[in-house]
Amino acid sequence: MTRATRTSIAPSNAGTISNVAAAWVIECARRRGANASELFEISGLDPNAPPDPDRHLPASRYVAVWARAVEVCGAALPLEAGATFDVDSLGVFGFLAISCDTLGDAQARTAAVRALYNVGASWELERHRRVLRLVWNPWPLRSPALAIVNTYQVAERLTATRRLTHARLVPRRVAFRHARPADTTAHRKVFGLEPDFGADFDGLEADASWLDLPIRTANPRLRAYFEKQCAAVQAAFAQDPPFAAQVRRQLSATMNGSRASMKALAKALSVTERTLHRKLAQEGTGYATLLDEVRHEFAERYLARPNLSLTEIGFLLGFDDSSSFFRAFRRWTGTTPGAWRATRGG
Repeated sequence: MTRATRTSIAPSNAGTISNVAAAWVIECARRRGANASELFEISGLDPNAPPDPDRHLPASRYVAVWARAVEVCGAALPLEAGATFDVDSLGVFGFLAISCDTLGDAQARTAAVRALYNVGASWELERHRRVLRLVWNPWPLRSPALAIVNTYQVAERLTATRRLTHARLVPRRVAFRHARPADTTAHRKVFGLEPDFGADFDGLEADASWLDLPIRTANPRLRAYFEKQCAAVQAAFAQDPPFAAQVRRQLSATMNGSRASMKALAKALSVTERTLHRKLAQEGTGYATLLDEVRHEFAERYLARPNLSLTEIGFLLGFDDSSSFFRAFRRWTGTTPGAWRATRGG
């Protein structure tokens, strides 16, 4: 998996969240006429590079993006964005969730690796006899815009639950700490009921039986694989030397069909090719080595998605042809991409 150092972006005690979360907000706002360039500037993300799920930005920036997006697009934006959320966008964290057996299984396994998606905020599960309460605990930030983020997170969580189970679930209760807005039409449309406002928590209440609901994409082999991948990412966060980590992140952004080149990479990092080569050598690695590692990591990610053909995966990884991809994959794993995918049920 992509190795990134969160502490190089923001202290963990300040709260962080995956880049894909902010990128999703920006995309939803852009579709509604917002100036995406302005929002990218607020977030600090590169508008010309795909967001890296394994890299984080400060939660304060994420909240600021939401504040401006709602100012431009209207108060319904967090509900509309939450209702169209796609779990797959969260990288291995999301893949782990969709491969679990039940909602309870997914809750437990993803909670154990929550830091892959955010640091400082969490979903907590409480059981009161036959009632399940899912409580969203946001980052400890003093911002009026937290109410916006809380609204989105609750809508996102219900949407993810519905998509994982392929069921139109309606909770017993939706609760928010903030005051009731003037218009709750969008709330009723998304949640299927009128939320309680001025409550003592942000989140959902539902039948405890929800935890036993099967996930329609459950796959034990893929679940075991993605658990290992999540553990590997957590263990590797601080292992790359500083410059190699920057190079790895830049290479990860090219795993979308772009052509990785040392010249382009050096330009993106504002160094010469000679300096890039020297710095990597000082850290005990090289451009070709890192490119090979990143391609291997992303090859296994893509193979876990059955909607991608082997030819498409080779293209996304930047190989000139399928034969080159097949040879590289056999060198990495000792088997073919098709056989690897078959053994994991992808």
